[in-house]
Order: sequence, then C-alpha cells, then structure tokens
Amino acid sequence: MLCRSERVAYLGALTLLFSYAEFFLPKVLPFFRLGLSNVVILASLTLDFKSFILLCFVKSVSSSLIAGTLFSVFILISLVQSIFSGLTMYFLRRIFSEKVLSCFGISLAGSGVSALCQLLTASVYLGSGTLNLLGPMILFSVFSGILTAAIFYVFQNELSEKTQSYNDGNLLLKNKQELPECRKNYSVEILKLIFILGFSVCIFIFNNLIFLAASFFSAFVIQKISRRKIFILPHLLTWCFVFFCGFFSSSGKVIFQWNFICVTEGALIQCLQKSLKLSATMALSQSAASVKFPDTTLIGKTLFYFSGFIKKMETAKGNVFTRIKFVLR
Repeated sequence: MLCRSERVAYLGALTLLFSYAEFFLPKVLPFFRLGLSNVVILASLTLDFKSFILLCFVKSVSSSLIAGTLFSVFILISLVQSIFSGLTMYFLRRIFSEKVLSCFGISLAGSGVSALCQLLTASVYLGSGTLNLLGPMILFSVFSGILTAAIFYVFQNELSEKTQSYNDGNLLLKNKQELPECRKNYSVEILKLIFILGFSVCIFIFNNLIFLAASFFSAFVIQKISRRKIFILPHLLTWCFVFFCGFFSSSGKVIFQWNFICVTEGALIQCLQKSLKLSATMALSQSAASVKFPDTTLIGKTLFYFSGFIKKMETAKGNVFTRIKFVLR
C-alpha cells in the first residue's frame, strides 16, 4: 500500500494520461474538451476525502502546467470545475449505492456541474455574454459524461486495482540515479516561476493598451527563449471567444449596428484588453511548462510518473485505448 502522496501522484499521472489520449481522438467542437481525465476520477471515488480532493487539485494544476495555462485565467476555471464536479461525484457515490445510481448517472452529474462551473467562472472575467453558451455546453456535457462512463467500464478492473495499490511503486526509486543528471538547479527554476507569476499579475492589474500590447509581444519572446513552440490557433480561438462574449455587453458609443448585433466602443476596448491579457498570460504559461519540479514535490512526482507512462505508451502498438491498457498492466 502506498502512502497518500505517492498514490495521489500516481493517480494524478493517470489523469494526465487519459487527457493525453484526447489528442488522438477527433475533436467534436474546437472549444470543448471531452474531459477523459474524469475516467480516473470515477475510479477514485473510493478514496478517503482528503486524498480525493488532493487528487482533484493535482489533476487541475498538473494538466494546466502541461497545457500551458497555469498562470492564466484558465487555471481558475480549471480548479473550480475540477473541485466542484469532483465533490458532486464523490458525495453522490456516498449517498447512493451503485444499484440506485450507476457510474453513468454520476458521470453525467459531474459533467453537468463541470460545464456550469466553467461558464459561471468564465463569466466573472468575460461578462454575462458567456452564459449564452450554457445550452450547447450542457448538451456537450451529456455526450462527454456518457462517453467517460463507458470508457471507465472498459478500464474498470485495471483502474480499481490502481486506486488501492500497484506493483510499480518503485518507479521513482528505480530511476532515482538519473534525476540529478536530467534536472538542473532548482533555484533557477523557482526564480523563473516567480518572474512569470509576477509578470502575469502585472498584466491582469493594468489596463493600458500600450502596456498590454508590449506585454503581449514580450510574452511571446519569452516563450520563444524558453524553446516552447508558438501555436497561433489557440490564441485566435481565444480572441474569437472573447469578442463573441463581449459584444453582448454594450457600453459607450455605437460603432456598428446590424439587426440585433451592436458593436460599441467600450465593448471593443474591453474585448481587446481581455484578449491581450489572456494571450500574454497563455504565452507566459507556456514558458512555465518547461520548468522542472523536484521529484520530492507532489507535482514533480506526478509529472515524473506521467513521463514514465508516455515512454511505455510509445512502445505499445494499436489504438490509443489498447496502448493505455498496456501501460496499466
């Protein structure tokens, strides 16, 4: 039996593995993710409360770090939806037996709460126009909830065993000699994180467009220096989403109007400010993704286990789910 931190780190790495699997599946809609990491959350409902909440936290932080959104607004959205959807599923399992409420029902409830939390949290920053997506989000959550539960049943035996104990508990110890060679001075890494965090906070505090534009370009330069690839599409989608939501909040002089569409000067400036802030902090977060965490920390252990899973997965053949089964052996 593993200690709490080791087991949570291992399960956290499994959530990353299932999230990674989403890259191999066709995207139904560009803005929506299936949330396959909840497959592991469903298997972890038998954990004690402290371990379960810690797992939800680790899942959110580690996935945001890898996705490059750790120092942006998206980390708050991720944390809120992860904690509240996790609590919903956890207490439903405690209140109802599996004969009364199956994993499909619990998964649907978790997906619905996740969608609602994402929109409510996003609306605090982007405005009430975000809530116009509530209908499509709920419909998509029904689909993702059913799919997540179905995949959980496919991996139920393997995952149930992993939530209690597993035979690869010496994974960290086995490669311990390699760590000093592949990881550098952590004081430099900490300073880098402090700089990125401080810069991100400044970006959200100030609204001056000249400062935000300069920060926007500086953030991409920092990302390039950090040797992280720059992908334009996520930024374009983010800008489109921000402007779509912002145009529902009219303020100031009317610039353009056509039928029910009304673009005002105030809304346009606010959308530009929010878009620059999001893109700049996303670029900074991408830079943070290259930071190495000590293997003694919970996030460090999680990422180390995940790295081992990916290496093992690359040696397997077949579709993505066959390869995951190979990893879980």
